[in-house]
Amino acid sequence: MLEFKRFAERPKELRDRIWSFAGRDDRPGVHIFGQYDKTKENTSKSRFLRYDDRTSESWAAPSWRRYYQNFNEDRSDENISTYLIDGGLWTACHESRLIMEKRFKLSK
Repeated sequence: MLEFKRFAERPKELRDRIWSFAGRDDRPGVHIFGQYDKTKENTSKSRFLRYDDRTSESWAAPSWRRYYQNFNEDRSDENISTYLIDGGLWTACHESRLIMEKRFKLSK
């Protein structure tokens, strides 16, 4: 991971501008989820396997480490969910979170 040494020593206006440039546009995106397989509970495979019980379906939490098979052969099998694009900016520090909150509050 790249480190920006002495970033905190920069003027606040400059830090805010850098955080602002790092964020994505506020356009809608896609979120990819799996279905939780209750028969595979307590195993490493439980998060993304289909459970065919028509009376109840539980959605699995998405994973940063696992990918999904892409139906388009020209694309990789990476998880293209929007939350992966700027997830780090929401959690890096208080300043970056404020910039993200402001950006997405203004777009509502």
